[in-house]
Amino acid sequence: MPINTFFKVPETEYIVDHCEAKGMVASDETLAVALSVRERGSTLEWVGMIGKGPEEKVIELLPLWDRSSPLLEDFSLEEQDIASIIYTSGTTGPRKGWFIPTNPMSFAAKP
Repeated sequence: MPINTFFKVPETEYIVDHCEAKGMVASDETLAVALSVRERGSTLEWVGMIGKGPEEKVIELLPLWDRSSPLLEDFSLEEQDIASIIYTSGTTGPRKGWFIPTNPMSFAAKP
């Protein structure tokens, strides 16, 4: 799920915990926030990056894109499975997640 790259640790932690995310793909700009969220005891179990050398705290994601990787498993999607969660701005209270099922996404992707 996309997270605004301008969010600081509290906003990112709220969204990660609310949607029970297990992993987060980070960039150079978001790595410090992602690692802080994980270290604070959130649901986040891993942080990954592309092109980042192997580090204790960061998973290199590029090898996972190889379809022959034993870390990838085939799976099927049902129409009601969640494709994305979009969060409101939270101007009137806590941010709320809006779930988008896979059906509209797959329909929009068909030629």
